[in-house]
Amino acid sequence: MARTISELNISRPKPTIRLDAKDLPAIKNWQVGKRYCLHVDATLESLSKGDEWDNVKRPMEARFTIKSVKETEDGKDYS
Repeated sequence: MARTISELNISRPKPTIRLDAKDLPAIKNWQVGKRYCLHVDATLESLSKGDEWDNVKRPMEARFTIKSVKETEDGKDYS
């Protein structure tokens, strides 16, 4: 019998977003591997329990449309 991801103790990847310098000009001066705090304005487009097609329990899932992304006021590196 196949095991679920939670039974295998495998963590799923964290969500990511992809931005270019038009979306967030501040990235031109940032360094890879450093942590930065962002303010994201987003609209919640849908919510899903994840079990609409079968009876397998899955966590709630949300889909957002990003309206804008801004560097926080302090501009700190949060590494």
